[in-house]
Amino acid sequence: VLATRYAVYDDEGYMLLSFYHYFAGGHLYSEVFSQYGPFNFFAERFLFWLLHLPVTHDAGRLVTLVCWLMSAVFGGYFIFRISKNTILASAAGLCIMQLANVLANEPGHPNQLILPLLMLACCASVSRRPLNLLMLGALGAALTFIKINVGIFYFVAITQTLVCEFPAGRLPDS
Repeated sequence: VLATRYAVYDDEGYMLLSFYHYFAGGHLYSEVFSQYGPFNFFAERFLFWLLHLPVTHDAGRLVTLVCWLMSAVFGGYFIFRISKNTILASAAGLCIMQLANVLANEPGHPNQLILPLLMLACCASVSRRPLNLLMLGALGAALTFIKINVGIFYFVAITQTLVCEFPAGRLPDS
C-alpha cells in the first residue's frame, strides 16, 4: 500500500523538499517554508540520520513505515499494560496497523509523527510516577511544536483527565 499510492497533489514532494533544504542547513521559516512546527523537522532529521537514509521518496516512505510500525507497537503495549492480555494487545496492534494505513496517503506528513507520539503518551499515562507525568508534558510540547491544534487538543484532554481525577468534594464557597 505504501509503495503504490500516489496522490494527485504533491504534499509528499513538498515535505521532502522542505526536509532536504532544512537538512542542508536552511533556516526554518526564513529559507525553508513550512506551515508545520519545528519539532517535525527535528524528529524527521533524527529519523533520517538514525536510519542513514538520503532524502528520497523511497526513504521518506520507509520513515513513514517505521512511524507506522512504532504506532502499532506502542498501542499494543498500552493495551497490554492495562489489560495484561497478550491476545487483546496483539489484536489492538493489528487494528492500529489497519487504521493507520491512512499514513500511506501522505508520506512525510506530520501525522506520521503525531500518531506514535499519541500512542507513547497513552503508554506514559498508565503510571502516575513523576517521570511519566514529565513525559506527558514533554510529549504535549512536542505535539504542540508539530501542529499547534493537535497540541491544544492534547492539553485539553490531559486537563480534563486531571480534573476528573481530583478527589470528590464540595466546591469552595465564593
